[in-house]
Amino acid sequence: HAQPRSAAYENFSMHERNTAVYEAERKKTKEAGCEIKRTMQQISEAWERNDVKQAHELMAKAHELKKNQKQAEEQASDHIFYKLNRRIQNAFTLDLHGQHVADAVKKVQDCLNAFQFIASASVKIIIITGKGRHSADGSSKLRPAIKKYLASQGLPCYDSIEGALVTRTMEPRISK
Repeated sequence: HAQPRSAAYENFSMHERNTAVYEAERKKTKEAGCEIKRTMQQISEAWERNDVKQAHELMAKAHELKKNQKQAEEQASDHIFYKLNRRIQNAFTLDLHGQHVADAVKKVQDCLNAFQFIASASVKIIIITGKGRHSADGSSKLRPAIKKYLASQGLPCYDSIEGALVTRTMEPRISK
């Protein structure tokens, strides 16, 4: 018979799964960033050779690459969010792992807006921000940004566990 898994094992396993989703979905955006960097280098080289025509052609290419990268980032954000949140049984938990700050704030904003229309009472929401393991300096960029956003909306929040915040929506306004 199978041995029960410890909470530490489950958390590690979830971290591995989240990392795999994040890396797979962000791969295309990283590749696009490398292509933009190469193109920018080619632009610089064209200017050094006084090849104005090539420099302008490459600048147009770089502009298109940046536009495509932005679309790829938005798509990756949506895919990561869906993949991490579809497994959550409690509809009032948001997993923001793998999100960039602006995307994460938008997801929380969208969630809070949706609750204004569907909730008949104040709703407790657990927001998983992660610990910042994917950040360059290893600290969470999402947690302070989400806290700031919630404060701007008049919604207090508190740290639940490391890597998660808890807030509560406002009581719905009843039309009379």
